[in-house]
Amino acid sequence: MTTSTDTSFKRQTLGNKLVQAGVLDIEELEQLLEDYRPFAETQRFGEFLRLNLQVPPQMLDLLLNPALFDEQGFNEKRLGERLVEMGCITPEQLDQALDQQRSKGGRVGELLAELGFISTTTARFFSLAKVNEKGQIDYQAG
Repeated sequence: MTTSTDTSFKRQTLGNKLVQAGVLDIEELEQLLEDYRPFAETQRFGEFLRLNLQVPPQMLDLLLNPALFDEQGFNEKRLGERLVEMGCITPEQLDQALDQQRSKGGRVGELLAELGFISTTTARFFSLAKVNEKGQIDYQAG
């Protein structure tokens, strides 16, 4: 079952996907697009981001070629594992959030956001995003 929201995420530009995933805010995206303009004739935006190390390469790979992550069991991984794999947090930051979860409860994504390691947008995206059988990301912002 594919909803119209899922389809619209698939068809969005890379920049919009990065904003929805909480990797960039809209001002950062606008600045990067401005910086990219002189290179637009010779390279794609994703290549520009990769070369300039503006976005973790794993994140670009997920948004540009989600089928690779389906093969690696993306949908079965827990939120913390996904975030470490994507380069959003370190294993030590995950351990800190898990320690806090054991002592006071709560959801890992919310705890990571409270600790300032990720945004709540990033936590929501990675807890809801799935790679479907077509090798595309299904995501509903809800």
